[in-house]
Amino acid sequence: ELQGKLDEVQVQNHELQGKVDSMEGKLDEVQQQNHDLREKMDTVEEKMDDLKLLLEKVVTNTGAARLINEKQHSTRTVNPAPLIDGQKDNLSLQWIIIQRRGQYGNLANFFAKSMADYKTGFGNTTGEFWLGLAE
Repeated sequence: ELQGKLDEVQVQNHELQGKVDSMEGKLDEVQQQNHDLREKMDTVEEKMDDLKLLLEKVVTNTGAARLINEKQHSTRTVNPAPLIDGQKDNLSLQWIIIQRRGQYGNLANFFAKSMADYKTGFGNTTGEFWLGLAE
C-alpha cells in the first residue's frame, strides 16, 4: 500500500514538474518579448528625440522665420492638439506652416512643380501653400 502511494506521489510530482517546466518556458518567452519591446521603445524614443531636434531647427531657423514674415504678413495663434511632446497645458503656440493642402480651387496637380519652385516656395498663405526649402 505504501508503494502504491509512493508511486502516486511520484506521478503527481512528475506532472507538477512538467507544469513548472511549461511555466518556465512561458516565462522565458514573456521575458524575451519584454526585452524586444524595450528595444523597440528605445528606438521609438530615439526617433522622437530626433524629431524634436528637427522641429526645434525648423522653428528656430531664422531664414524660415524671415521667409514666413515675407510671405505671410501676420502670425496666427492656434490651439494645437496634440502637441509633439504630449503636453497639452500650453494651448497658445505659434506654428510655422510649411505646407497647406485643401480645396482652394486649384488644379489637382497644383503641387506638381519644379525643384526650383520647391526651393523658393509657392502658393499663398490663405490657400494651398509650400514654404520653400531655401533660407
